[in-house]
Amino acid sequence: MKKFNSWVSQKTYVKNTVAIQGLGLFAKEPIKKGEKVVEMGGVEVDRNLAYHYDDVVGDYSVQIDENLFLVPTAKNKLQKDDRINHSCNPNLGFKGKRGLIAMRDIKENEELTFDYAMSISDPYYLVCKCKSSNCRKAVTGDDWRREDLHKKYKRYLSPYLAKKISKLSGI
Repeated sequence: MKKFNSWVSQKTYVKNTVAIQGLGLFAKEPIKKGEKVVEMGGVEVDRNLAYHYDDVVGDYSVQIDENLFLVPTAKNKLQKDDRINHSCNPNLGFKGKRGLIAMRDIKENEELTFDYAMSISDPYYLVCKCKSSNCRKAVTGDDWRREDLHKKYKRYLSPYLAKKISKLSGI
């Protein structure tokens, strides 16, 4: 089991979010497009163990490969990077397997979000509460197949999903 430490930009803070729900990660000051914001930490585990961790700490896992998930090991181990909510209009995208960068310039006090469809291909369903103008109303493990999302997130998909889409497209 590989373990990775979290890294979160000093330009962020955690607070309650009204727009989505619970706690969220916010920009303490402006963040420039392309700037690294988070390197997600935790332990790499297979699908079955990830589902076990969900029962223990809640749904804080991030799929990083076909049968590989990054999970916190205990509730008291939840970090700032575990507080990044989903949005159908995100401002963060993947850079590598665990990193998230700004997809555009981000304003002070703006909530930092990524679209969970950027990394999930496993069976999954989440009722979306992002309230963005292009809200899909739900996030599923099949969203990665959507061509509109391929175009929208081309440079910001997790590496394993980008490879999976490339094989699907025959590129």
